[in-house]
Amino acid sequence: MGNADYLKFDGDWNALCDRCGFKFKASELKETWDNLRVCKSCWEPRHPQDFLRGFPDDSSVPWSRPDSDADTSATDIDGNSISTINAIELVDDAGFAWEKSTHHPIIEYYTALTANRQILITASASSSTRDRIIVYRTAGGAFTLTVQAVAGGVLKIIPASVNAVVIIEYDGTLWKLVDYYTLGL
Repeated sequence: MGNADYLKFDGDWNALCDRCGFKFKASELKETWDNLRVCKSCWEPRHPQDFLRGFPDDSSVPWSRPDSDADTSATDIDGNSISTINAIELVDDAGFAWEKSTHHPIIEYYTALTANRQILITASASSSTRDRIIVYRTAGGAFTLTVQAVAGGVLKIIPASVNAVVIIEYDGTLWKLVDYYTLGL
C-alpha cells in the first residue's frame, strides 16, 4: 500500500503525478501552465522569459541623401566608352585622353593591360595653376602605362606588372610630376 492508499469520504480519489509518477490524492496535485497535474515537489511556476515579447528593430537611418547624378559615361582616346563613378574615371584596357572640362581628376586603370597604354594629358583654357591629376594602376599587367602631357612630354612610365600611383600638377604652363609611388596590392 502506498502513501495515498486510504479511503476518504469527501470525494477525493487517487491520481498519479504527471512528472514523477507517484500516487497522490487528487486534491494534493496542482495544475501547471502546460496542463499537467503534478505534486508539490514537481510543481514550478512558468518561467518569466516566456512572457517577454520581441519587437522588430528599426533599421532605418535618421536621414540620408540621394545618390548623386554624376556623369556616368565618357570616351577614351580611341572613342571607346568608359565609365566614371563617384568622380573617378574607371579605365579598363585602353588608352585615354584627359581634358579638364570633360573628365574627373582621378583616373584608375582597374584591369590588367594587354598592350602598352598611354594617358595623354591636355592643357586648355580651363586648366589653372595647381590643378592635379592622380593616376592609379591597380591591376598590373605585362605592359607599361605611360603618363604623358601635351605640354610637358613624358612624365612617368609605370613599368610592367607594377601597381602604382602617379600624381601630376599643372604649374600654369606645363604639367609636372609631383609624386610617384608603388602600391603593395
